[in-house]
Amino acid sequence: MRFLLLALCPLLFAQAAEKPFTMLTDELLAKLPEAQRSEWTAYIAQSRTAAANEHRILDAERTQAEAKPAPGNRAEFEHDNNTPAEWFASAENQKGN
Repeated sequence: MRFLLLALCPLLFAQAAEKPFTMLTDELLAKLPEAQRSEWTAYIAQSRTAAANEHRILDAERTQAEAKPAPGNRAEFEHDNNTPAEWFASAENQKGN
C-alpha cells in the first residue's frame, strides 16, 4: 500500500499543478448540473449555518470574558498549597463572586 502511494505521489502533484485550487463560488455552482447544484447548495447552506453558529458562540464567550474585570486584590488570585485540584473545577469555584 505504501509503495502504491509513493508511486502515485508524483502523478498527484502533477495533477495538482495542472489544476490549481479554485474556491466554490455561486457562479461556479450555477454552472453545475441541477442534481450536483442542489447537493452543493445544501452543503454550503449547512456550512454557512454552522459557521454563523460558531461565530455567535465565540462572540458570546468573548463578550462574557470581557464583562468580568480582573480582581483588583492580589489575594484573590492566590491559593494555598492545600487547595485540592478538584476545587478549581467545582461548581462553587465556577460561580464567581
